[in-house]
Amino acid sequence: MPTVTERTLSLQLKALEEDGLIKRKIYTSKPPLKVEYSLIDFGKTLIPLIQSIANWGIMWQKIILTDFYSLLRSRLSPVGGVRDGDLSAKYRFVG
Repeated sequence: MPTVTERTLSLQLKALEEDGLIKRKIYTSKPPLKVEYSLIDFGKTLIPLIQSIANWGIMWQKIILTDFYSLLRSRLSPVGGVRDGDLSAKYRFVG
């Protein structure tokens, strides 16, 4: 996962809170200050949608990678009569 700056994270969490998707709870009983965020009921309604989008991405990633590796295998051929499955084989590009 890419890194995110504290400012960007803070702005995004503030926007989600303003949109009524999350709530913020601040604990001030003892230092250091602790802030906890959680989904509220309205935010929880997005879980099935986000899960569906994630599943769609996983499905298409597998299809795209399978097609890519098939294309790659068709364009590469082992040099020197190396058997299939020998990962140490040297390959040459077949244009």
